[in-house]
Amino acid sequence: MLWWFLILFALIAVSALLLSMVSIRLVFRRMEEDDYASVEVKAAFGLVKYKVTVPTVKWKGTSVAVKTQTSTSMGEVGINMDMLEKVIARLRNLISHVEHFQDLIKKLLKVVHVKAFRWDTQIGLGDAVNTALSTGVIWGVKSGVLGYIHRRFLPLSERTVIQVSPVYNHKYFATELECRIQTRLVLMAYIGCLLIARITKTDGGLKVWWNELIKKPALT
Repeated sequence: MLWWFLILFALIAVSALLLSMVSIRLVFRRMEEDDYASVEVKAAFGLVKYKVTVPTVKWKGTSVAVKTQTSTSMGEVGINMDMLEKVIARLRNLISHVEHFQDLIKKLLKVVHVKAFRWDTQIGLGDAVNTALSTGVIWGVKSGVLGYIHRRFLPLSERTVIQVSPVYNHKYFATELECRIQTRLVLMAYIGCLLIARITKTDGGLKVWWNELIKKPALT
């Protein structure tokens, strides 16, 4: 009798875990010369938490130094054009070894929901007329971009807020973007299984993904 109770409890616990929500919060902020970005993931009713923060971005000529801070460590990464070219090449190699990759992305977007989206911008050009014109232009660009995303890729929440505030007394620029995305763990597991299945259907797919992500994860 005890074993049946334990089995039933385990099934209920696993079912509850699979049906739990996965929440992803993305934040990007730029205030004049200061940049900040973070990605926070919560799952399993908040029991699992992971956060990556980029508190400092320093431009050095054609390269950029990015300080990163995770839930367990800190570090600094230098990014230049050579590294970006390597990243793009490796991503293309991975994508080419996934059967019907675009179809897989469409399936992923169908199970992801934008629960909240906020994009605030403040701009001042030192001149009232130019500031007012730039405010209108930025507002139009934001509306166009979000409308395109909503129609073609990912339906946005009713809690979508965009603001553009003029600053008339001095030159100033600041923008902040915050997005909260949710999905269920079981749906992410389903997409993960589809990804693995489609990798195996390509010639040497598993070997390519193993080499790129496991054997040589560093960009050397």
